[in-house]
Amino acid sequence: KGSEFSTVGCKMFRDVFPSSCRNKLEWLLHGVDTDFFKPPDVRESRFSGQHRLLCVGMKEPRKQFHLAIEAAQMLDLPITIVGPEHDHCKEYALRHFYNSKYDKLTLIEDSNKNKLREIHNTHDILVHPSLCETGNPCLAVMEAMSSGLPVVGTNMDDYYNDHQDGFPDFSTIPGFINCINDVEDIAKRIKILIEDYDNRSKAARDFALEHSWPKVCKRILDIFEKRKSEDYNKSRSS
Repeated sequence: KGSEFSTVGCKMFRDVFPSSCRNKLEWLLHGVDTDFFKPPDVRESRFSGQHRLLCVGMKEPRKQFHLAIEAAQMLDLPITIVGPEHDHCKEYALRHFYNSKYDKLTLIEDSNKNKLREIHNTHDILVHPSLCETGNPCLAVMEAMSSGLPVVGTNMDDYYNDHQDGFPDFSTIPGFINCINDVEDIAKRIKILIEDYDNRSKAARDFALEHSWPKVCKRILDIFEKRKSEDYNKSRSS
């Protein structure tokens, strides 16, 4: 309540704020380092003929990565899960990941920024069927898209477009195919993406470039200028 303004990168979080604060909300999507996260010259799948799936994030129920593993198994595709687990999620991680019988599953506990870039460049598709996220897309998705990985995932804004607040409509995102939390639907969307892979990959990268750090920093400055101008006009009218 005491802030000049607050930013949200996903429409679902707008509803967390009381109505008295809604006039202080500004939409701002995560920025991504597009110079660091960028596509390799050639992906391994060009030679292997098999697309490699990837999930990045906490191994917790909210992320629903177990559905991605089942979809990969249905399609007989290799999949890598990157990320740690919380103490309270160890049972979930043990059941769905460490005890998995799928022989094309690779588990990586965690990775630094340099290692993550390498992982992106040896995979082809990000699968992100999360129940909720901090942004639409979240930072993990943005970094993958910046690396040229198209995405099959749940789209938070797909369910939150009933407000007339001037926020942009991100219910469809270039290079991002919306899915529901269902194994068969995820597998179906992955197949659709593979059929038009090059175009989807380019669209993902182009979307990320629109949200590079220089462009996001400019948006922040523009918000400050807009708010300053509004405050000035209010003071003059009073």
